[in-house]
Amino acid sequence: MVSDIGSRLKNNQNQKIMADKNKTRRQRIVERNQKIEKQFIKLQNKHPRWRSDAIIEVLADEFFLSKATVAHILAGHYERFFFKTSKKEDHENI
Repeated sequence: MVSDIGSRLKNNQNQKIMADKNKTRRQRIVERNQKIEKQFIKLQNKHPRWRSDAIIEVLADEFFLSKATVAHILAGHYERFFFKTSKKEDHENI
């Protein structure tokens, strides 16, 4: 019975890993950014007296990113700068 539960958990973990491998790089980054935003809100609610740069520092350590990257993700600029769709759109934004 115990080994049956262990094998089910292992199968579920393997299925999740395979599903993650089938995602594009963009999908994985978008999901990561959503997790960072959710975690930021969670930490803000848990520690209302903390400054935002302190929360960004905690998130940077947690997600193994630089503080600047986390700040850009929270500001919503990450996708605009790193996932440019075409040069025509870039010229329109200037």
